[in-house]
Amino acid sequence: MIARVLRLLPALLGARHLDFAEVRSGQARTLGITIDGSAPVHLDGEPWTAAGTGMQRWDIEVQPRALRVVI
Repeated sequence: MIARVLRLLPALLGARHLDFAEVRSGQARTLGITIDGSAPVHLDGEPWTAAGTGMQRWDIEVQPRALRVVI
């Protein structure tokens, strides 16, 4: 797993990550994610574990115009 991530890292930094079969891209207003307790998770770049928290499903909803992005 780590070898795969390291292989994708240069492509991610060069914005070429969508060329890899492991990477999927799409659009949605809502998204549900279900994990098992042993899956590695990163929240805002920080490692986090679901073990013992009872959190195995996350429902994410995008609020239109709720986030201002300046480039």
